[in-house]
Amino acid sequence: MQADTQNWRDQASYFDFEGHKIAYWTGGSAGVGAKPLLLVHGFPTCAWDWVPTWEQLGSQHRLIACDLLGFGLSDKPRDGYSIHRHNRARAHRTYPCRGAPVEPLASQSGDGLNNRRAV
Repeated sequence: MQADTQNWRDQASYFDFEGHKIAYWTGGSAGVGAKPLLLVHGFPTCAWDWVPTWEQLGSQHRLIACDLLGFGLSDKPRDGYSIHRHNRARAHRTYPCRGAPVEPLASQSGDGLNNRRAV
């Protein structure tokens, strides 16, 4: 993927969670049987953090990256957001990888979100 912010914005898809839009991207050139890799950004950043490694990771995995609620291109709800709300979003039926086995990969404090979800 070319490191161009406008291209990144143009490639975003969205799903609805509790009346808010959450931005996400999918990619990777690995075969159909490749296990999806869920890329969770740290705080206070966004999924754009994964662009420098997108192509390398995508050569072996299908990729899913979201801007967590309140970050990047996702909505910024006035009623706030928390780790618990992020976990509810990841469990929501419209989350891009819902129901599929994934390998989570987190950067920075995104690790805490992955650790909570794994329990």
